[in-house]
Amino acid sequence: MHIIFACSEYPHEGRPTGGFGTYVYNLTKVLLETGHRVSIICRGEKKEVVVNNNLAVYVLAPMPSGLPKFITLLSVKLIKRFFYFLDYPLFFSWAIYDCLLHEPELANVDIIEGGDFGGELFFTLIFKSKFPSPIVIKLHTPSFLIRKYNEAGNNIFYFCMEAIEKFCMKKADALYSPTRSLAAITSRYIHRPIKEIIPYPQISTKQSNNLKKMKQMLLYVGKFQSKKGVFVLAKALPAVLKLYPKAKLYMIGPDTFEENVSIKKLLIHKLQKNRTLRAVTFIPNLTQKQLNKYYEKAEILIVPSLWENYPNVIIEGLQHKCSVVATKVGGIPELVRSQRDALLVPPGNHFALAKAINKLLNNQNLRKRLSETGIKSLKTKLDTKLIYQKTITFYARSSKS
Repeated sequence: MHIIFACSEYPHEGRPTGGFGTYVYNLTKVLLETGHRVSIICRGEKKEVVVNNNLAVYVLAPMPSGLPKFITLLSVKLIKRFFYFLDYPLFFSWAIYDCLLHEPELANVDIIEGGDFGGELFFTLIFKSKFPSPIVIKLHTPSFLIRKYNEAGNNIFYFCMEAIEKFCMKKADALYSPTRSLAAITSRYIHRPIKEIIPYPQISTKQSNNLKKMKQMLLYVGKFQSKKGVFVLAKALPAVLKLYPKAKLYMIGPDTFEENVSIKKLLIHKLQKNRTLRAVTFIPNLTQKQLNKYYEKAEILIVPSLWENYPNVIIEGLQHKCSVVATKVGGIPELVRSQRDALLVPPGNHFALAKAINKLLNNQNLRKRLSETGIKSLKTKLDTKLIYQKTITFYARSSKS
């Protein structure tokens, strides 16, 4: 089969990525190993096509020349936000459509797949009649969920983004989801049944058998967003440092903005207020290779999300023998079992979060047991061959429908 993935954040040349980019990267690797042909359409600073055997990466630079510099000079926040919205999703979505329409190598394909966020296949689906190939969408995290759990205002940009995403999810030939939780929530939102549940494939990372963990090192990996529970973690930290004053928390990930306000700056302010900033080290977004070094050192990975679809960070942490504290929300209970693979706590409860972290800091045997049972469980649950076969079957069924 020849499969096209539209994915703005695909980690071309090892650049930092998010959960959906990791999914596309891992599935691409499995598809190539099994003899399929894959084409990726992603974003970059300059337009180029990179071909390596059966993999072709089409890097698009959708923003007109000179516009990025122009946007940075704008002082009116609303106008600046408007131009950013033009760049993504609108310009990128149009660039994907144009690429699919005019690149000869993309003329005859079996499947075109994209994600829900940003409606990156928006124009492709508007002009769907021009493409004979089935167009499918893999769910990840639509904007209506991000807005809800970030407690963001319902501004015009969220309204437009959600309308675009909803159109794409209703217009696509088929939808599938990595978790039952996300499928159920999205089905109610778009009034369309989503029955196909296929987890993201996971590629095992090479690691030493003698990992040297840094004592009392805590790790958070993800965007700085309210929905990721970063403020809950900040509230839990004083109770942790009271019992373990030498504990260190490393927070790795990109900043985000709500209503033009930096979430990272708000977080730093709260940490200063409760006198715990000294124990926190902020690190910008890293490549996967760089990130793995922190997983290798951390004793405990903390995933305090208010809602989560399918956190790859849990899998990556367990692969590097971290013990995990996470919230019992969304797809997390489908990924790890409470008290057997990880300690799961109620979302938004900083008391329970601090208690779970302290419990693991106090019990090395428990940390070891959770990390060992967790990775064994995932190897069975996320068997790459099984997920590959389910995906290919789904593609074939979508082609016939």
